[in-house]
Amino acid sequence: MKLVFFGKFARETVGGAIAAVPDVLLSYAEEVSELAEAVVDAEGLILVGPAFSAEVAAAVSGAPKLRWIQTLSAGYENLQRFGIPREVTVTNAGDSWAIPVAEHAMGLLLALVKHLPEAVKQQERREWGRHFAPQMSSLQGRTMALVGFGAIGKAVAQRARAFGMDIIAVTRSGKPSELASRVYPTSELKSALKIADVVVVAVPSHGDTMNLMNAETLRACKAGSILINVARGDVVDQDALGDALHSGHLSGAGLDVTNPEPLPETSSLWDAPNLLITPHVAGGGNFVTNRLAELAVENVSRQLRGQELRCVVIAGKSKDAGRESAHHTRSALAS
Repeated sequence: MKLVFFGKFARETVGGAIAAVPDVLLSYAEEVSELAEAVVDAEGLILVGPAFSAEVAAAVSGAPKLRWIQTLSAGYENLQRFGIPREVTVTNAGDSWAIPVAEHAMGLLLALVKHLPEAVKQQERREWGRHFAPQMSSLQGRTMALVGFGAIGKAVAQRARAFGMDIIAVTRSGKPSELASRVYPTSELKSALKIADVVVVAVPSHGDTMNLMNAETLRACKAGSILINVARGDVVDQDALGDALHSGHLSGAGLDVTNPEPLPETSSLWDAPNLLITPHVAGGGNFVTNRLAELAVENVSRQLRGQELRCVVIAGKSKDAGRESAHHTRSALAS
């Protein structure tokens, strides 16, 4: 089976593991021109979701044997946006990213609650001041709203509960969960925001989640609450977020994602008060790449044996089916 690995992300770990699978011929491509040539007679493509551009979609459309794409990200919005052949099945990273991203979300939250950025700045100046101590707080007994309750949202909930927090969630279905004291449907998003001390955004980028946290929904947030975004940058209206921080309506925010990335030097967010920004590194380290390698190898083996693949998010149909692809996609806010 011929496969193509596109891009540099996790190439050594994931690519090396796939290349070691018997009966697999793996080639690598870093440029779209290389991909277009390599994918012509390939049966599978491995890449990180954000790397799937209009140019990549065009290259994929010229690959008659392609039947499977394995993304190394949880999000697959670019594949939906730019389109794939209807015969192609797409599998994503499943919960591979959930644990480190959830830990990062909690790290951002704890840093804000304990005013650690101020302590770090003092340390750099070799100062010993306790002026921020009265503003420090605790997570015990506070309410966290998870906007999006997929693998990452649930992993955040598990960790927040260990800190004594009450968990509520917002999902498309509003289906109850044992991890949350209450689950709201998306139509009641504002009701959840009004009672949450902390709002963690963990939804994929999708048509109905773009600017989900906008001026209106941010105004609905409880006064003095904290916003954490470990989803995608375009889920939060950054101008509205800056206004909410400058006005004091939000007491703080933590972002691991922005729109665009990297965040331009001219962005007003750099000067927003009580804002902690990390450069989309929540899943950094070899924990994720090792899990991705395990998942990719398992799916390669399943594909070779003609078995059902893990973490299918778009199910393709053969040309012989005589009808459009049955696209099974996860809901934007998860269930």
